[in-house]
Amino acid sequence: MAGTPCEGYPEVTDYWLRQVKNAMEMGFDGVDFRLQNHSSMVTDYVEYGYNEPIVARYRDKYGVDILQEEADPLKIMQVRGAFYADFLEQAASLIHSYGKKVQVHLRHANEAPTLNDEFNELGFWAMPKVQVDWKRVVDLADEITLKHYYHNAYDTAMAAQIKRYANAKNKRVWVHAYIQQAGELNEGFLDAVEQDSAVQGILLYEFSNAIFQPRRKSDVSLNTVRYHLEKLGFSPPGDIR
Repeated sequence: MAGTPCEGYPEVTDYWLRQVKNAMEMGFDGVDFRLQNHSSMVTDYVEYGYNEPIVARYRDKYGVDILQEEADPLKIMQVRGAFYADFLEQAASLIHSYGKKVQVHLRHANEAPTLNDEFNELGFWAMPKVQVDWKRVVDLADEITLKHYYHNAYDTAMAAQIKRYANAKNKRVWVHAYIQQAGELNEGFLDAVEQDSAVQGILLYEFSNAIFQPRRKSDVSLNTVRYHLEKLGFSPPGDIR
């Protein structure tokens, strides 16, 4: 698929690591790694992931040549996830050598994968069809963001294992709130997140659109957002702007 680098190639890892190093040298306080994106859309996700390194690793791991026999799509995702996790380990080592932080996005599908293209699943159109070992990710990261589509109804059961494991490792867990798409900047959603003791922060996604675009006005004030952030342990200076 033109334009989408495959994580199995050393050249791709080197390219990504150069980007990470550039970010560190520019003075950023860390890197947020997110698999969900807007460049890996495929029509049929189960017929995707047959680059040479993936084929070779699948054959070595499962004894099957997927160019000659039918592949298990979830196993392909796991093979790709192992390559991606290898990159994350190298990236984390580089970032930590600068004294900076690593934040990685995970989701419920990482702890309970199914072959599905619905919202929140690994086969969703905006996901790159990569199933990463979530415990390995939590171990190497400093903070975890749970990027889910809650559809304005926060569910504490989603990614419960990831939250428990991260908490046990003293890693901060963030919940992703869709401001523009789901209208989750409201008292009900913020209250529900606040009541989840396994969560220590809220990522306000597309926040500026909700606040500053007249056609997307929020039903809560900036001071209300400030209040909930403080309840979660943050102390934002001055008014949130």
